[in-house]
Amino acid sequence: MRNHSFRQATLRRSGSTVIFALIMIFIAAGTLTVYMRYTIQNAHMTRRVIDTQKARMVAEAGLEYAELKLKEKIFQYSLGLPFRSQMQAVVNAIPTPMSPDPTYQYMTPTGGSAFKITVEGDVLYDRLIADGTACRGLRGDVQYFTIRSGAYNPSSGAGSVFRLKLQAVGVYLIRYALFYQDDLEIWPGPDMYITGPTHANSDMYIGCNASLIFSDRVCSAGNIYNFGKDGRTGAGNVRIVDGNQVPQAMNRGSYRLDSTYANWINQSLNLWDANVLSQEHGIQTLRPPVDADSQTNLHDLIERPLTTNSAHYSIATEAEKFANKATIFIHIDSHNNIWATNRVKTGTNSWSSADISTNFQVAYPYVNGSINGTPSFLKTNGYYVTSNGCIGLDVSNFYDDRENSYMAPVDIYLDEFLPIITNNANPDFNFGTNDYSGLIYVTRDPPASGSAIPCVRLRNGKEMATDLSVVTDLPLYVEGNFNSINTKASLVAGDAVTLLSSDWQDARTGAYRLNQRRAVNTAFFTIIMTGNTPTIGSSYNGGVENVLRFLEDWGGITTYYRGSIIDLWYSEIAATRWNDGSGGSYYSAPRRDWGYDEMYRTNCPPGMTRVFGMEELNWEQVSWDVF
Repeated sequence: MRNHSFRQATLRRSGSTVIFALIMIFIAAGTLTVYMRYTIQNAHMTRRVIDTQKARMVAEAGLEYAELKLKEKIFQYSLGLPFRSQMQAVVNAIPTPMSPDPTYQYMTPTGGSAFKITVEGDVLYDRLIADGTACRGLRGDVQYFTIRSGAYNPSSGAGSVFRLKLQAVGVYLIRYALFYQDDLEIWPGPDMYITGPTHANSDMYIGCNASLIFSDRVCSAGNIYNFGKDGRTGAGNVRIVDGNQVPQAMNRGSYRLDSTYANWINQSLNLWDANVLSQEHGIQTLRPPVDADSQTNLHDLIERPLTTNSAHYSIATEAEKFANKATIFIHIDSHNNIWATNRVKTGTNSWSSADISTNFQVAYPYVNGSINGTPSFLKTNGYYVTSNGCIGLDVSNFYDDRENSYMAPVDIYLDEFLPIITNNANPDFNFGTNDYSGLIYVTRDPPASGSAIPCVRLRNGKEMATDLSVVTDLPLYVEGNFNSINTKASLVAGDAVTLLSSDWQDARTGAYRLNQRRAVNTAFFTIIMTGNTPTIGSSYNGGVENVLRFLEDWGGITTYYRGSIIDLWYSEIAATRWNDGSGGSYYSAPRRDWGYDEMYRTNCPPGMTRVFGMEELNWEQVSWDVF
């Protein structure tokens, strides 16, 4: 009986176990089904996210392509197509790029194009630039664009689209107090005050021994450092004004606020109210519309013209050369013959050249005694020269102690020279309204005898009757007070630019000591476009404070300078370094009363170079309906 009951109980337990197992199997199956559905759904979502991310990458690649191609067109036409329709036709010819992934096409779900560049209006000329970064607040030209780029996968339906708003800008270099193509270095000993905007296409190394104040915006397409490129550091106080024109120090006590600081982007914006900006803030290079190969050597701007069959000939670069824009081109050959041509306007956009060499006679300055047997020249407010002469040749060479060489100058006596080139009674000099009126280019071949380096020197330029630009591919020297009375818009440009005081005499060079070349207070009011030498290792290049060169004892004497300093190249002829081991014994530094000439915020000298750039204003992801 008990065995029967036991068997029944066992069977009941077995049945319960089976039922329980079946229930557990059912639950497990359900759980597995849910998990599999979740896994499949999650995998689908993951693939969708990946798909969308790939579409996003393709769309962004399209933006980069369009921005690059648009920039090429900006430099090609230099904002010279004034109307939207003209520029729109140009950008419409830019082809849709090849997709980096054939699965994703630059198309919309309906099959339309998802790649488009739109010109948002005509060029706005000569106005205050209100947007962007590097050129904000300057007068210049601006044109706005919108780029739309979208990528779509027809198989999955995944897609992404972006819209980028940009501005193209063009400004004259003189809108800046300091403009450097290469690294900008500055480390003055005495106090120095920089007025006007500052821009560098490369890095900035900013420091001082005493006090250095920037009273306007400071922008670098590279990094901004509060130490010297040669490794120097100092206790000087560098300050840059904020949005309220209050100078704020780079040295914050426990740290220095520069590009090496971890939170540089935000901290600099907060402290200086966007008055100090680097590449990390979006500052881009500004450059003239020359051939890309010339970007590393903007010395091409001042070089002689090349013939079309020359190996390095470039239409873009030749168009920007001062020599090809000059109203008057003067060439002194190795035998001191003067060859001069003048561009004569023959139509709206046509020119011819006229030989005007006979208008330029050789000048001989009056001798007034001698210095140890070497003639010295009579000077009161300038040199006195023989009548009808305006160009001095081979009168006396002088020794440049920095270059350790004698120099063979083409001396231009501006008081005699300017009336000739502005003589409107002579049709050869009828410049009309052409923008290059008053742009003079001068060059000289090495003299047939001797080893002196050819150069150009400007004399008797205290007061000028008209705006004037003098450019040469050679070293250029400015002697005596220049453009300091009734100041006109003026540019001097050369391989290197050296300032000589009003008391300079060639006879005190060569074997004479520095203390025998004592300077006097002299004023130079002009834009200077010049070359420099690089800092190499611990050997400093002299910085902004020495980019304008000297050859006299200026100790305790003041150099008054008003203008704009533009450093675009490394010197190729006067290439001896600032401190070549002589300890600067070829000069002693002046008191520098330097400043930006506010007239150049609006005025411009003849033939001045413009730089162009493109800046992003707004970037956003948008929906397909923007097309």
